[in-house]
Amino acid sequence: MDMDVANNFVEVLCRRASADSDKTAVTFLPDGEERERRLTYGEIDVHARALAVRLLTVALPGDRVLLLQAPGLEFVISFFGCLYAGVIAVAAYPPRNIRHMPRIEAILEDTQARLILTSEEARAKIGPWLGERATRFQLLCSEEVDTAGADAWRMPSLKRDTLALLQYTSGSTGAPRGVMVTHGNIMANEEMIRKAFGHHCESSVASWLPIFHDMGLIGNLLQPLYLGTSTVLMSPTSFLQKPVRWLWAISRFRARVTGAPNFAFDLCARAVTAEQKATLDLSCLEIVYSGSEPIDARALDRFAMAFGDCGLRRGMLFCCYGMAEATLLCTSGHPGAGPRYLDVDAQMLECGRYQSPGVSTQRRLTLVSCGTSVPGQDLRIVEPSSMTVLPDDVVGEIWLRGPHVTAGYWRKEAETGEIYHAKLADGDGPYLRTGDLGFLRDGELYVTGRIKDLIIVRGRNHYPQDIERTVEVCHPGIQPASCAAFALAEAGVESLALAVELRRSALKDLDAEAVVAAIRRAVIEVHELAVSAVALLKPLTLPKTSSGKIQRHRAKGDFLENTLDPVFIWRETGVCPIRTIPGPPVGAVPRGSRPGPSRRSCRR
Repeated sequence: MDMDVANNFVEVLCRRASADSDKTAVTFLPDGEERERRLTYGEIDVHARALAVRLLTVALPGDRVLLLQAPGLEFVISFFGCLYAGVIAVAAYPPRNIRHMPRIEAILEDTQARLILTSEEARAKIGPWLGERATRFQLLCSEEVDTAGADAWRMPSLKRDTLALLQYTSGSTGAPRGVMVTHGNIMANEEMIRKAFGHHCESSVASWLPIFHDMGLIGNLLQPLYLGTSTVLMSPTSFLQKPVRWLWAISRFRARVTGAPNFAFDLCARAVTAEQKATLDLSCLEIVYSGSEPIDARALDRFAMAFGDCGLRRGMLFCCYGMAEATLLCTSGHPGAGPRYLDVDAQMLECGRYQSPGVSTQRRLTLVSCGTSVPGQDLRIVEPSSMTVLPDDVVGEIWLRGPHVTAGYWRKEAETGEIYHAKLADGDGPYLRTGDLGFLRDGELYVTGRIKDLIIVRGRNHYPQDIERTVEVCHPGIQPASCAAFALAEAGVESLALAVELRRSALKDLDAEAVVAAIRRAVIEVHELAVSAVALLKPLTLPKTSSGKIQRHRAKGDFLENTLDPVFIWRETGVCPIRTIPGPPVGAVPRGSRPGPSRRSCRR
């Protein structure tokens, strides 16, 4: 069936239900292992029709409906029910505790939603949280909707520019914003994904990623249904509790496609035992994509080495880059080619350009290619001040244009104008300003960081990801992929601060001073940069997004407001509310380390 003639995803599902009604579309593993629940294409269609009919008794097309449901089939039905009704789905994770409530309250306030779709289990928690405000909202459980009403459904009037959902950004660099995703955006990006990944009608998926967020929703739920194949899902909690469950699901259901952020590959390489590996057969996989940016070459290498004997081939590893503002996918590698690495002179990269390391290079860095621009997209690397296009090998801001670029931010006209309607110095546009930094080489994109995350000390640019990688391997008590580097401004001078999670096993006999000393020594040796503050945190307390990205701006805010959960804080100067280790005088260098940052110029 040619999906090019489908105008929206509702038409896609209706056609799938007509042609393959009894074919399994979605399988959910409640415990991540043996138990399973299934939905066929026909069942999704019937449930979505019935829910749409019920929704339109209490809402109008274009109204916002908040989905507060844990990962599972109820969420799948609720999301498609919204599409079938022509209302705007707003997906969010139900609050597990009080720390999650401010985000939900902000979304409710921003969307002005008055209808909340939830589950029976979640309703018991949401009611008390709403309290006296409950009268302002109507709570509807998708399980309670009778499918007998499905026959009354009529196809809504959905144009390509009709809003389908509000995708609230993860907030890795600031407050979450509602990205306005249209039906046309979804269809355009699903076709881009199909072509870029080389997907076919047997490209089944296995995933633990949150299905209320872009990678899980657009890539791992909608893409397989767009293809007419199937997807196997489990909750992120199931994966984090026992990482091998993800690999078991791949092996058991013979999935062809899967993917995850950096930390998941590293976690599996460390946590899956030899006995568990003996039960795995990953030879079914065609694509294992990494969607973090920048992608960590070390995590990919560890994963490939750890599971090579389980049938995992290096050519399966597939690197890509995307963001919610572009629906999902922007660039991708080449199926079967494996990841492409590029060694760079780290000091020259800090000066804004790529240069291959030479014999005199003091610091090397390995970058991973995120592939080439997807079909139908215009990608430019732009100098953000002059708005001019930069040549290959020069770092600038990544700008995008194409039918997958979303309509803007909900109720934020000024930000939409600034970010979505950018024009080059010659007037060409509009482009989406991604806020990400990178450069092109031989047509391939290398992402180096984010503009907002750049740490500038004494006129030199430092990418926080590079510093975090150094810190993570400098002491065995530090938890991998759980460090945030950010700048502090004191007396008008920028300095480096770190929030670092510890392994649970390190807490029993913690020598905090030794950990801090190792961190400071490693950073000054590798980056020629002095550390001004270090917060050592309990496990699982560093602010992260739902997809595992470090929330550096939130970590910085929590550090400044003393709302982190540290076991130890060190600061070079000033008064600290928790025990302080006295640091050396300003300008002093620990014994055995290199001198401070040089003032030599960067030659372009």
